[in-house]
Amino acid sequence: MDSELVDGRKKILDPEGSFLQTWNKIFLVYCVLAISLDAFFFYAPVINRHSTCLGLDDRLHIIVCIIRTLTDIFYILHIIFQFRTGFRAPSSRIFGDGELVVDPRVIGKRYFPYIIDTLSFLPLPQV
Repeated sequence: MDSELVDGRKKILDPEGSFLQTWNKIFLVYCVLAISLDAFFFYAPVINRHSTCLGLDDRLHIIVCIIRTLTDIFYILHIIFQFRTGFRAPSSRIFGDGELVVDPRVIGKRYFPYIIDTLSFLPLPQV
């Protein structure tokens, strides 16, 4: 992983490095699994035949909440990686590969509008 760091002191990752390429593939598979997991929240409510009341299948509810929480933690890691990944400057992409931006402040300014991503890991289904 050390070879993936553009600036070892600031720990900025290379966007074209093998670590991030592998991470993005794993993240894609994990997102598909997370989407399919949300459907299990519909199976948690059950009808109690003795009192004809709506209740929760406690075992399924606990399992799904734990897995969903792990999914949220995985997504937080992805957001952290985005804030620590350099990018090619748009102004320098006209000729050649472009200049790799590794300044954490510039990277943060670029990804700050995507802070709405944090709303995606709020524990709404668990509540």
